[in-house]
Amino acid sequence: MFQEALEWIKSTEDKGVSSDDKKKLFWSAVSRHLDKTRSCLRGKGTDAHLLGVKMALEEVSERNRF
Repeated sequence: MFQEALEWIKSTEDKGVSSDDKKKLFWSAVSRHLDKTRSCLRGKGTDAHLLGVKMALEEVSERNRF
């Protein structure tokens, strides 16, 4: 999860954060997500879902090796 998304999520429960600030945090998180998605589509990023599958397969393979 990106820092921008985490900040927005935390702000949704914080009564001290104004609605305008929550909107700004939301759009910052959306912007970061879109930037990373575009990078992945151009082959310049990590596809987190596929990386997770790969890591899970490696873990299962390691456990079943012996």
